[in-house]
Amino acid sequence: NPFVEKVVALFAFLSSFIIRPLASVFWGRVGDSLGRVFVLSWTTLFMALSCAFIVLIPPYEKWGVYSVYCFLFARVLQGISSSGEGAAADIFCTELVKPPMVYRVCAGLKLGSNLAGLAALLLGMFCVSITENGWKYCFYFGGTIALCAMNFRRKLKETKEFLDAHL
Repeated sequence: NPFVEKVVALFAFLSSFIIRPLASVFWGRVGDSLGRVFVLSWTTLFMALSCAFIVLIPPYEKWGVYSVYCFLFARVLQGISSSGEGAAADIFCTELVKPPMVYRVCAGLKLGSNLAGLAALLLGMFCVSITENGWKYCFYFGGTIALCAMNFRRKLKETKEFLDAHL
């Protein structure tokens, strides 16, 4: 059914945005109790896993509707990951950098995030134009970036403000 196909496709892309408000509440509580570095590390791991999972999902012709469910699950996991990561990065930078420089750092973080989203969109358009399964290259690339970010984030230390609040 073409109508159902379009609805499922829209939901697949919207699912990560729909889950973000709930995930933000969850990650906010986790970040307040266990730390911003903990949240940054785990959300990056979830993003890397979801990218790998999406690439490994068999096509619809092999698994049928289960492929759709797997893809929706991975997109929800990406939404959960991205909501926590953005908020934790904002709070971490706000606690780490002192005014007035913090305003420029937070604005740069938002600008960088938006430019990265635009770059991902352009990369996706390019990859899809190359080959039928070119969309998978985006997830290979995204998973690789997430793994590199996990390595860098392992070296982060909690901010003094967070440590002082939990003594």
